[in-house]
Amino acid sequence: MSLGITVHFLEIRTRVFFLLISFFLTLLIGYCNSEDILYLLARPFLFLSLTENHSNHFPLNPDGHFIFTEMAEGLQTYISSSLFITLYLWISLLVYQIWCFWVPSCYNNERKRFTKYCLFLLLLFLLTSFLTYLCALPIIWKFLLSFETNTFFLKIHLQPKIYQYIRLTQKIVLYSGVCLSILPVLLLILIETELLNCNTLIYCRQYFIFFAFLLSALISPPDIVSQIFLTIPIYLLYEFFLFLAVWKLTYKNRFNF
Repeated sequence: MSLGITVHFLEIRTRVFFLLISFFLTLLIGYCNSEDILYLLARPFLFLSLTENHSNHFPLNPDGHFIFTEMAEGLQTYISSSLFITLYLWISLLVYQIWCFWVPSCYNNERKRFTKYCLFLLLLFLLTSFLTYLCALPIIWKFLLSFETNTFFLKIHLQPKIYQYIRLTQKIVLYSGVCLSILPVLLLILIETELLNCNTLIYCRQYFIFFAFLLSALISPPDIVSQIFLTIPIYLLYEFFLFLAVWKLTYKNRFNF
């Protein structure tokens, strides 16, 4: 018994050491390429600024300039962008290491389920983060930039601080990716273990709509467009798993789901 526990602890220590080494190496490589990462994070805003300049004919950050007003703010921005991309790459490796440690001790059916949960979690996390970056960010920035004005009586122009912009972008992408990946996997586990059934999901639907709006308000900027944009996929995921629960209840005697 003690020998088996010792072997497990040695394996955990080896995998944790490998994770730490990979984290710092990825962070170092990310910092060496932090300017490219900064451009990728700023690209939705820069592209929107360019298109708005040509369409509306008023100077909306015309040169794509960002500013920083503190001595260490530039360094913080480079480190923050490196940590952001490192975290995204490292999460996939972390899930893989957990899978490698857990799977050998599972039965075949448990192994299949655990593998399915891990793959589903990673795919949802990467997909929702990419869609947020590609679709949600331009809508959010367009709404926030709509408060610029250039009239005879009043001129209001944006001078974005690079660190605040990068931090806000990271929060939106990361929080939406986490919420839209963990919540579906959790619902899937609860449905497959029969801790949740279709009657419970139907009864809690109205409460979940309120929860989805509350969650969107907490992790998105304070505008109704971005909150609705984030609430809709959360609610659609809930409806999908409600359909899944009904399908399982109907065909559980015919299919081995």
